Amino acid sequence: MYGLLAKSDAATEDLRERTSSPLHARFPPIVKSAMRAVGFYSIYRELIARYRQIPFVKLPAVDLEDDVADRTQAALFGELAKQESRIRRDPAAQTSARLRRVFGAAAGSAS
Repeated sequence: MYGLLAKSDAATEDLRERTSSPLHARFPPIVKSAMRAVGFYSIYRELIARYRQIPFVKLPAVDLEDDVADRTQAALFGELAKQESRIRRDPAAQTSARLRRVFGAAAGSAS
């Protein structure tokens, strides 16, 4: 537990270490569905067709779904880290007994 008290985003980092792989495995179907829902694939096909018309240019090897999943996961953990830091700094952000117990103790141990 003491490791979770050390840094402003220690709990987020712990969560990231324990859940990144399982989350990444679950993201592709969600990403594909969202990309299909917003019409991304039809726009992408048009873009690739135009790109192929440029002489002497090779199409880049990109796994779009994987890239979107990676960036989404990074944004998710980035937002969690910001919120964790705020909760650690601001007692008013500790809106539940559990948050007060965990992060109130962290503030008390920092002094």
